[in-house]
Amino acid sequence: MTQQALYLALEGARTLRGGVVRVQGKRAQDVKLRIAVVGDEVVYADGRVGTITSGAGFGMMFDGKPVALVGSHVSGDDRIVCSPDDGARIGLEHGQWIEGLFDPSYGLSQQEKSNG
Repeated sequence: MTQQALYLALEGARTLRGGVVRVQGKRAQDVKLRIAVVGDEVVYADGRVGTITSGAGFGMMFDGKPVALVGSHVSGDDRIVCSPDDGARIGLEHGQWIEGLFDPSYGLSQQEKSNG
């Protein structure tokens, strides 16, 4: 069966509008492969800052948040288009779908949802 790859967005991933993904908090220091998640920032050359708003949904979470993917939405009508390491990916069988994939409603952790 044919596989489709969904590439993880890592520190330094780029967006369509020239932004650069910055992994936030403890993950930026503790993990060799710095994987971005929904809520991490995208920084632009002109000083603007956006936020990653969608990701892998239920397919892959880190610290209660979906990991960001190439294709993830960014606030300000932007999207992640490439990442520094194309070996970091989720494999899907042809026709398989992940609940919450690229869905901004999966962006909040369960704790954040229960806190309102």
